[in-house]
Amino acid sequence: MIANMMSSGGGLLNNPLAFGLIIGGVVLVAVALILYFFVFRARINSGMNNQKAKKADKADRYEKSTNMASSIFQERQNDAERMQAEKAAKADVSDLERRINADKNMNQNNLKLEKEKAKPKKKEAEPEKEKFDTTDEYIAGQADDVKNMLVKVRETIKENAPNAKERMSWQMPTFWQGENLIHFSAQKNHLGIHPGAIENLPADIIKRLDGYKTTKGTIHFPYDKPVDYELIADITKWRVSNVEN
Repeated sequence: MIANMMSSGGGLLNNPLAFGLIIGGVVLVAVALILYFFVFRARINSGMNNQKAKKADKADRYEKSTNMASSIFQERQNDAERMQAEKAAKADVSDLERRINADKNMNQNNLKLEKEKAKPKKKEAEPEKEKFDTTDEYIAGQADDVKNMLVKVRETIKENAPNAKERMSWQMPTFWQGENLIHFSAQKNHLGIHPGAIENLPADIIKRLDGYKTTKGTIHFPYDKPVDYELIADITKWRVSNVEN
């Protein structure tokens, strides 16, 4: 087209103004195309950079979210482990306290048992002896083999203290003549004769007591040996003489 314009109308080459306009227009178009190319490319690059930035930002936010979630999960896991550890520690403390209390109670019980063992044992109450109102009841309440001894002792004392009266004193058959003259009793292993203080008996009678067990006011006549009724008669005579004189 430019060639046609140059060949027609005497040629543009002979018209500098027109030629300059044409050349200027071409340059402007070229510059415009170049500018458009660079602007378009810059926009494309900008858009790509924006997309990259967005992707990078999205990835960064995702990483941050993931890290935060992981941190929260780790904290919760740590809290759970700490709570579990605290619970286990409390259980251990409770178990230790329970064992300490059990040991304490056991020690207290053992101490009580030791104290109970150390206490002197109370004597078992002896069965209350049967009470008798008369000498006949007393003799009737004894074993058959002892009854015969008691009957003969009673007869011996009566023969040698004819003025004495029979009564019960200290739950023992007693002959009384102004005072308690003499007692006799049936014990577990012996027949007891109670004339008062043994040391006041005459020397000849005390000599005859050799071989018999005596206490302050009692002479023991064992059931497994023959009873010396003559000795009992002499003791009774001596007591009567003391009372009458």
